[in-house]
Amino acid sequence: MSTLMMQKAQTKPRNSIRKGINLVMLVGTGICMVLVIIPLIWILGYVLVKGAPSLSINFFTELPTPAGVPGGGLANALIGSAMTIGLGLLIAAPIGTLAALFITANPRSRFGLILRFSTDVISGVPSIVMGIFAYTLIVLPQKHFSAFSGGVVLAFIMLPTLVRTVEEMLRLVPTTYREGSLALGTSEWRTYLSAV
Repeated sequence: MSTLMMQKAQTKPRNSIRKGINLVMLVGTGICMVLVIIPLIWILGYVLVKGAPSLSINFFTELPTPAGVPGGGLANALIGSAMTIGLGLLIAAPIGTLAALFITANPRSRFGLILRFSTDVISGVPSIVMGIFAYTLIVLPQKHFSAFSGGVVLAFIMLPTLVRTVEEMLRLVPTTYREGSLALGTSEWRTYLSAV
């Protein structure tokens, strides 16, 4: 009994030291958080106060004006972004969906493993390298920039995420649905199109 009481007596100071250190660190992280949030709130407030009067329909529908000329908007930026995202999605969605379907249907095949490995490799490539790739492949031969080159880069960037997402989504479908459809005599492509 005496050794048990001695152990309890020794752990009491340790626990109080740990609680003290925990409290000091908690207060320190709280102070650091406040020090980071205050400038952020100040910057956002400044942007809202100075920028709110400029927000209007014309701001979103007019083209930009030259430097020093008042007015103008960002219609070309909005339309260009929509075109680039649309082209990227138009390129990546069918390819990514078909690749994910193949990987899900043939998980152990050589080509399925190569596809999965390739998507992992592409997801690790920095976007600047993708941009240089599209610049070399599309911009240099055309001798001008285009929304198509931006769409190709965006398609390569979103392809690995799209393949992995669709693959995980297809894995959530129970295999009994696929087996039931195949047992009823439906072809494999029709099974994936309708049942899965």
